[in-house]
Amino acid sequence: MSKEDNFPSIQFKRKKVKSNVKIIIKFLRIFLICIILVIILYSSFINIKYKQNIIDMNNKIQNSNIILEYSSLIDKVKNSIVTISRSEENLSKGEFVEGNTTGIIIESDGKILTNYSVISDVNNIYVELPLIGSEPIKADVIVANKDIDIAIIKVYHDEELTPIKIAPRSDLIEGKRVALISNSTGSEYIDSVIPGVITSTNRKLNINDKSYDLVEVNTPINIMNTGGVISNANGELIGIASKKATDDMNISGLYYALDLSSIEKVLNNTNEIKSILGILEGGFIENKENGDNFMGLYVARINLNNSSYESELKPTDIIFEIDGKKINNTNEVLKMLKNKKAGDNITCKVMRGGKEEEINIRLYNVNK
Repeated sequence: MSKEDNFPSIQFKRKKVKSNVKIIIKFLRIFLICIILVIILYSSFINIKYKQNIIDMNNKIQNSNIILEYSSLIDKVKNSIVTISRSEENLSKGEFVEGNTTGIIIESDGKILTNYSVISDVNNIYVELPLIGSEPIKADVIVANKDIDIAIIKVYHDEELTPIKIAPRSDLIEGKRVALISNSTGSEYIDSVIPGVITSTNRKLNINDKSYDLVEVNTPINIMNTGGVISNANGELIGIASKKATDDMNISGLYYALDLSSIEKVLNNTNEIKSILGILEGGFIENKENGDNFMGLYVARINLNNSSYESELKPTDIIFEIDGKKINNTNEVLKMLKNKKAGDNITCKVMRGGKEEEINIRLYNVNK
């Protein structure tokens, strides 16, 4: 066989090899396209299937106890925080003065939650509202409790104020991140913000046979930020910082805020007593007249349409004795009044203009 006779066979084999390579390449291309399509379809499926879960997860992160941006948190609460002092001058200095403290607006009509120790001189309570250019406003006592150092005062203002939002009870759990926000300097923004966590919700303060619930935090509480807002990540009130409760508990490295339930109990008892006596506004204070220190019910305003007005009970009176018994705390007074009935008369000693006077009061609206 000649050399020429072998060429057609070799040429045919080469063509066959090239053809096989093309088929393999085409197959690989198709295979890769299929894989890409499967990946795209699978990704789309996952995205559709878990899109709501991802949204829910993002919402949980945004609404969780992680405080990512403190400036936005401050914006949520700054219009509900005031500065309180015993003098107008101390509110104009723009710096901390001993005797200044923070107040928290709790109702739009001007009710403010604060420390009792600052408002114990009921004739000199001044409030600087979170309004640019506002002048200090004099306030009246609504509720006061020396034992746990809380008070509710009221200012009268032409415009509605911005009350702070109250946190749901479910937010009061150990490990929850919080911030202590205060303004004892009269700053037009906020004086101080300190981050921390709730370390315990199972602490109580026992005073005069009465138990008060506390919120334990690792956020430092001192004379400058007592009365401040213990806030969750949403700018909602969890408790009120209390230097007195912290000093009373005396546990190194831990600090205490008053649980809102304790404040509510004091408020409810005081309001019931005032209702029975026909007092519209006033609260229990420590009476410092004539060098003596004793508990008394300060009368800011009375109901002119009931027997308390007829008995000549007057605004600025301080009731310090009922039926021969000294006033010690709200629980004792309420128990004493609950043993009476509507229409009964009680004999009260009051401090009026620095002098003791005895008056009779016909009880009003006694609910057993």
